[in-house]
Amino acid sequence: MIKKIAIIFLIVAAVGALFFYLTVSPIRYECEIVFQYKGRTITARASGSNKPDALRAAVTVACGQLSSGMTELIECENVQPKSVVWK
Repeated sequence: MIKKIAIIFLIVAAVGALFFYLTVSPIRYECEIVFQYKGRTITARASGSNKPDALRAAVTVACGQLSSGMTELIECENVQPKSVVWK
């Protein structure tokens, strides 16, 4: 019985460690953008495993807050940020 509990604990710990590694390790680039859409301005931060992914995530965060509806979201995501700062 104790042997089964130890094996289950080790499996759960291994899966937890794998999720932690996959969540934290790919973050290599962080960016902060200033974004303007329809007269409103917002600052958004995001991170990613490469620069295009980090920038795309920051634009998605900004547009999610600035737009309402799918049409505006798509339109907003095609606008270039006013400034991008890499960290």
